[in-house]
Amino acid sequence: TTLKTRESCTKNHLINELDYIMRPRQGGTSVRALELDPRNADARRDLLQFYLQAPGVVGGSVAKARALAADCVPYDADLAQVLRADVHLHEAEYAAAQQALGTVGPAASPATLSYARQVARALAAAFEARGQPEPARQVLERAAAK
Repeated sequence: TTLKTRESCTKNHLINELDYIMRPRQGGTSVRALELDPRNADARRDLLQFYLQAPGVVGGSVAKARALAADCVPYDADLAQVLRADVHLHEAEYAAAQQALGTVGPAASPATLSYARQVARALAAAFEARGQPEPARQVLERAAAK
């Protein structure tokens, strides 16, 4: 029985260690940061990227990314639109991404405007790759005007 108890303890320890190691990769630090301050734009953006890039087995999900963007509206409507645009871009929904970026106002925070320009550049590159230079130009011009 001592050997079985030792094996059981070792397995439990291993499971706990794996859980501890994986927690940050599951967006744990960003989730905690948003619990402490729901207005934390950096944590929201980082968590969105985690949701979009991580496989489902470790917590990634487009549905979670969409919900995160929607939850942002009461705190920062402009940031919510950029987050939505980023999700649309990830899902190759380029017209929807362009529309979401178009609603970001010039009075948005500098960090939000910087993020919007980053998403706009990626969206313009996607339009260019599809042989659509006119929408690419429009996206870049709007981003530069803000």
